[in-house]
Amino acid sequence: MRLGVEVGKDVTVDELAARHDAVIYAVGASSARRLGIAGEDLPGSVAATDVVAWYNGHPDVQPDAVELSAERVVLVGNGNVALDVARILTMDPAALEGTTISPDALPLLKSSKVREVVVLGRRGPEAAACTRPELLALARHEDIDLVVDAHDPRVTETIDAAGPAEKASLLKDVPREAVDWSAPPSHERRRIVLRFHSAPREILGENQVRAVRVTGAGGEVEIPAGQIVRAVGYRGTPLPGLPFDEDRGVVANAAGRVEGRPGTYVVGWIKRGPSGGIGANKTCAEETVGALIDDVVAGRIVPRRSRKR
Repeated sequence: MRLGVEVGKDVTVDELAARHDAVIYAVGASSARRLGIAGEDLPGSVAATDVVAWYNGHPDVQPDAVELSAERVVLVGNGNVALDVARILTMDPAALEGTTISPDALPLLKSSKVREVVVLGRRGPEAAACTRPELLALARHEDIDLVVDAHDPRVTETIDAAGPAEKASLLKDVPREAVDWSAPPSHERRRIVLRFHSAPREILGENQVRAVRVTGAGGEVEIPAGQIVRAVGYRGTPLPGLPFDEDRGVVANAAGRVEGRPGTYVVGWIKRGPSGGIGANKTCAEETVGALIDDVVAGRIVPRRSRKR
């Protein structure tokens, strides 16, 4: 293991290929996807990747990178990362003591003014991007009030009609209400509002985020908020020297073999895109390693010790 080494800066892909019989890149998808709407670059608009890195103490993120002075935060996206961010921002900080939470983030969470996190999903509860265990854990969290925004009748209909095996059924016992966005968040208990069938149209503000304009069953509405967290997925970033598919955000490959570079392989999200967890990654790894072994057996990889000097 060699740490503190950046491919493209400290070593090139050609140098790695020359020094090893085979090279596998498992660099993941580290950048955040953008929303592509006006106001996205205002102060107070941050990527979930940065928030997660902040409370996990990532060395590349400053301890004060996340601002917690706003009472309401709007979180765009409802995947596992979004729910985890919502949970951290609303749960009792005392419950985080003794965990792996960043020691720099914990004092800021204790002094946080956040009272409400709104989780936006552009589709219905049946299509929520999170997994069942994550949604179930959030619904059963004793320190947090969970509410479903009943602005769209399709939300209630979907939840009521959901069978036991369907994800939406986990929300049957969650209170529903037509949220009045003109009212400030309650100071009694922190809460998370799940708003389905709603997508952001514009982030509003001049020098700082003050609200987000979103779609709804009765037309567009303005949700006042001091911070917007974008959690709409990840995207791979190019590695200097490797072919990159800009449309998919992955290194161009066929079953793990990097195009035009014999002996070079990719695995994980940089190979297939940002989807799937441990199970999908196992299958992905088996395919890549299988391709490598096949290439060795077929003589398509020339061992370094056999190369002409």
